[in-house]
Amino acid sequence: MRFLHPEMLLLLTLLPLLAFLYGRKGAA
Repeated sequence: MRFLHPEMLLLLTLLPLLAFLYGRKGAA
């Protein structure tokens, strides 16, 4: 397995956050 780069870790944390924000926007 490849070592997780900081960028990948950032993506993994940002994607759920973005999905949550877009979900709230769509529900609003």
